[in-house]
Amino acid sequence: MPRPSSSSPARRVVVAVLAGLVVVLSLGLARAPAHAAPRAEDDPLVVRIDALLPSTLQPGEPVVVGGTVTNASDETWTDVNLHAFRSTTPITDTGSLAASAAIDPLEYVGERVITPSTWTTVDVLEPGQSAPFTLSIPWEELTIDAAAPGVYWFGVHALGAVDGVRPEYAVGRARTFLPLVAETDSQVEAAFVVPVRGTVWHEPDGQIARVPQWTRSLSEGGRLESLLDVADAAGASRLSWLVDPAVLVAVDRLAKGNPPRSLAPDPAKLPAEGAEGDGEAEPDGGETGAGQEGESPSPFVSEEPDHETTDEQAAAQAAATAWLERFRTAMAGQDVLALPYGDIDASAALAHDRELFDRSVTRSRVVMEATGVFATPALAPRDGILSAAAVEAAAPESTVLLGDTAFAVPPASPTSMVRMLGHKVIVTSTAAAAGGPAPAPDGDPIAVRQRLLSEASLRLAAGDTAPVVVMLPADWHPRDPADLFGPLELPWLRAVGINEVVDRPAVSATARDLVYTEEDLQGELDRPAFAAAREMIAAASQLEKVLTAVTTVEAQVADEALTTLSSAHRERPGRGVAAAEATTRYLRGQLASIEVEAPSKVTLSSQTGRFGATLVNGLDQIVTVRVAAESEDEVSLEDLGPITLAPASRTRIRPDITTDRLGIHDVRLVVTDVDGRPLGGSDVLPVRAAQASRIIWVVMGLGAAILVGAMALRLRRRLVAAREATA
Repeated sequence: MPRPSSSSPARRVVVAVLAGLVVVLSLGLARAPAHAAPRAEDDPLVVRIDALLPSTLQPGEPVVVGGTVTNASDETWTDVNLHAFRSTTPITDTGSLAASAAIDPLEYVGERVITPSTWTTVDVLEPGQSAPFTLSIPWEELTIDAAAPGVYWFGVHALGAVDGVRPEYAVGRARTFLPLVAETDSQVEAAFVVPVRGTVWHEPDGQIARVPQWTRSLSEGGRLESLLDVADAAGASRLSWLVDPAVLVAVDRLAKGNPPRSLAPDPAKLPAEGAEGDGEAEPDGGETGAGQEGESPSPFVSEEPDHETTDEQAAAQAAATAWLERFRTAMAGQDVLALPYGDIDASAALAHDRELFDRSVTRSRVVMEATGVFATPALAPRDGILSAAAVEAAAPESTVLLGDTAFAVPPASPTSMVRMLGHKVIVTSTAAAAGGPAPAPDGDPIAVRQRLLSEASLRLAAGDTAPVVVMLPADWHPRDPADLFGPLELPWLRAVGINEVVDRPAVSATARDLVYTEEDLQGELDRPAFAAAREMIAAASQLEKVLTAVTTVEAQVADEALTTLSSAHRERPGRGVAAAEATTRYLRGQLASIEVEAPSKVTLSSQTGRFGATLVNGLDQIVTVRVAAESEDEVSLEDLGPITLAPASRTRIRPDITTDRLGIHDVRLVVTDVDGRPLGGSDVLPVRAAQASRIIWVVMGLGAAILVGAMALRLRRRLVAAREATA
């Protein structure tokens, strides 16, 4: 059957139809509300569950639910009653659970508990105002059969009035699942993969962009900071981490004051202090850049910025420094998976530019080693879906995580492991990661927790030993991680690390078991994104050649280019392309700042003449360039060879220029790299080829001939006259 995916309208229709059938046939609870009601997202009151204890139903014990109700409308609501509701018939299999989670929030799933002591009232809610609530529901009021294990609906309805008019339907709601687990000595396992992902943007000069957003994310309560709170909240629970190394490099740059891209010599290539030599680094004859094994420079900047730090930069610097230190501490002894650098769109890269994919994998390894955190390379697409080519291209030691929706039929593996295309693949539960059901926000800790426990309990009841592997959403922001991990210490649930799962046997699968649709292909980053990244790297490579010393320019720009190919850009690929093009223009501008200034005109009195021009180095580093001539006529310029210019200097050159044609020629003097590729700096030189010396010699020759002829004629006449006189 087709894979369900939230990105496909057709799949949503199928899920909705199945959901209705499942609820009717399996639950026997489906019936429309008695009165027409607005869509859940248009509810005037927003109910949020912030606490739910216990996390699984315990016969004889009450259920306590707490949270907030917020007035999202422009009207004042009064007498807002908050009632718990629950179902009394359990969901008993994971398929029915998935279908139930997909149904419309307005569908009837259970009766409200209306015993007076079980509900509370908020007298007045002004527009935008929130109020807390806590409800305690005794076990007897739940009317659930303790001998009927499974997953039950549970939630809160808000009913209120405006100007004394009270709708009979709920005007605010929150829903979740509560499992009831039969007594057992068995256990089911769960593995949590916490993502350290983020979209990294750069300014054209290489600085990290959107600094205020980074500061908020790295500070207390921010997303990246809250992710590290998860490690503390998990306690003895085993966690696994999925890290994009580009995030670590970005945070490090912020911790160093966010310096712009450096053109200075690579400190690692400079001779050691006291070593012999002239103090300039010499190229080793090979290519430089981030893609070369063993030649990748450190991903972290070693120098502080030479500009004055602003208050904004200082705040980011403090937050980033503290976060990096805490990150290294939190990762000690943890299972860490490292994504390809920049979280590159692997499926698209394998279709358009395999070399960039390999570069991102290599760069990831270099960064994690420099960070001091041991990590296993991994492929883990954000949506859980990967092309067969990308799976096959993964490094042999890589851990590949695919969602169960990546398969035509989720594989039945007792270990959640399959072997395909030469790799071990972990099958993750996309349902558990999705949380829900609506209208709970995506990634809500309690929603994720309850969905995980529900999935795990149904596997346990079915005798399924496969661990529930949950890869949390890429943008997951745990507001209170304790809500997720605190209540997970249950006798029938054991948390395991991802490496423990990988070490287990795998069932065989083939590429045919994967489903990669036309819609998936269209969702990939397209060829222009990779072309823009390539152009960006090419501009950096030329700048690297022009700079006399060995630098890290190409490596720095390659890192930046990889971030423009992040899978996060799939929804708006044009933004990544625009960022790459802006950087390319900046680099081309730096190259064009090496200019040549030609004289206003040159007149040649022969075929060859010499003239003076000035080379200007607008960069703050030593450069080596050439000067060439471009002309539609037959004009050539003497090759002066490579010319070295000091930083921010001007140098006079006096090359010979040659032409075989008379007249005025417009010659463009062009600054090139040592291989003859133009840098962008140029000037027009008018050349007048008069060839005056040739005309003069012709005239003088004719005059001499006439003179000699006249003298010979006169001498002859004298001789003739002398003979006639003697006769």
